[in-house]
Amino acid sequence: MGRLVLTCLLVLALPVFSQTTPPESAPGESESVKTLRALVESITTLRAQFDQQSAKVKSGETDAIKEAAKREADSILQRLSQAQRDFESVATGVDERAQQPATLGKLDLAAEFNELLGPLMQEMKQVTEQPRVIEQLRGEVRSDEQRLAQARRAVTNVETLLKEVPRAKEGSTDAALKKTLQESQKRWVAIANEAQGKLEASKHRLSEAMAKRKSIWQIVTTTAKGFLMTRGLNLVLAVITFALAFIGWRSMHRWMRRLSPWHRGGGERSFFARVLDVVYHAMAFVVGALAALVVLYTVGDWLLLGLVLITLLALLLAAKNGLPRYYTQARLVLNLGEVREGERIVFNGLPWQVRSLNMVAELVNPALRHGVLRVPTADLTKLSSRPVEQGDLWFPCREEDWVSLADGTFGKVVMITSEFVQVVQLGGAHRTYATDAFIGQNPVNYTGGFRVTAIIKVHPDHRKLATKEIPEALRESIHGGLLTLVEPPQVKSLRVEFRAIIPNAMEFDVTVDFAGEVAEKLPTLQHALQHHALAACNEQGWRLGG
Repeated sequence: MGRLVLTCLLVLALPVFSQTTPPESAPGESESVKTLRALVESITTLRAQFDQQSAKVKSGETDAIKEAAKREADSILQRLSQAQRDFESVATGVDERAQQPATLGKLDLAAEFNELLGPLMQEMKQVTEQPRVIEQLRGEVRSDEQRLAQARRAVTNVETLLKEVPRAKEGSTDAALKKTLQESQKRWVAIANEAQGKLEASKHRLSEAMAKRKSIWQIVTTTAKGFLMTRGLNLVLAVITFALAFIGWRSMHRWMRRLSPWHRGGGERSFFARVLDVVYHAMAFVVGALAALVVLYTVGDWLLLGLVLITLLALLLAAKNGLPRYYTQARLVLNLGEVREGERIVFNGLPWQVRSLNMVAELVNPALRHGVLRVPTADLTKLSSRPVEQGDLWFPCREEDWVSLADGTFGKVVMITSEFVQVVQLGGAHRTYATDAFIGQNPVNYTGGFRVTAIIKVHPDHRKLATKEIPEALRESIHGGLLTLVEPPQVKSLRVEFRAIIPNAMEFDVTVDFAGEVAEKLPTLQHALQHHALAACNEQGWRLGG
């Protein structure tokens, strides 16, 4: 919008600065004819000025006038040549400069870099113009004051010398000296007057500049407002375009996979398909950058365009330090690295199967709720995988399993995710562990079945019954008592065996194996085992050992 207003003002101001009033255009006259008419008038005026200056060169009174007229004539001749080239270009529609063969000269990187940074330097000069002008005017005031003081000292010194020279006859040395001193006095008085006038003018310009000086806040707000209204909008537009192009290009990958003959048929991707994926993803940044550059080129913002080009160049120079890392990631995506698709890895303390390897790897664990994890492929560069074997354990338990942990917790697992595991204890209390911390508790899973054991001590006075009667009685009493708590199929085995004779007691091992579905009754079954063994001893009248 600012450029449009400026162009309109320039167009409106052209008649004011032209030397002759252009004739009225004929109805239906094209813009080319109007432009050619203006160029003809300009050429005519320039030729007249050139003839005038050439005449001054030939008839100049002094060498200085001739030299000045020659310089002016050369300047007019250059403008005349440019106007004639413009006329030919508009009339023929052919730019002669474009027809000239390009000459390959020596590339001056410093000059090219300065030209690229020219708009940025110009912007910085405009922002700092006010303090620079004020400082320049202050310097001029100081210089003029020094010059005025010097001239006044010179006048004072000459006046002092004039008073010391005695009166003398005409033609004498003293008379010549006095005359010379008077001429010097006049010259320094003129210099002092000139310095005084220049000093007053410099002070006046400085006072005006100080009166027009803006505060820091005004400069910042004006600059920020101007930036937001012009370059800010261009920058936002370029960033949005980059994001849309980048995301759009990445989003088209799924559509490309459906159309690509190398990606059809499912199953494992071929090596060529993987190479195609790597190249496609690498092009996403290039497409986004080109889209942003096209936007800045279209709006004509050369400053931002130059800065973006410099940024891209810096990124390219910095990318060489990351080439080994990018090479490792490319090997993974091509399925040539230490981690392969379909194999098993341990990531963040959990086992995962690598479902796919792209710029983002997809990992799965069938034992977890929502057991799909997407991680950047760069996070896998230091890992290694192995083939998945039948019967591989993906997690120590599953949801609804009963477990006991090293910290004494016993309960049912109700939730397993890649972040947390939640256990419900008997009575309803919920206990939550970080998943890796849960594994660190060495959980014991009772779902596949479990064993309850007890040691019964009987007094040695009953040693004659130790091999047969006591084991059979204990087995019968314990089995009958357990069947009041569980179903017969849930008791897989029950054994009572003589263990050893110790001082004051005979030890008997009681071992009961249960099915996993009664794991929630584990504490009750442990207590029941002791209870019914004691009941058998009481019923038989056996004394317990110490």
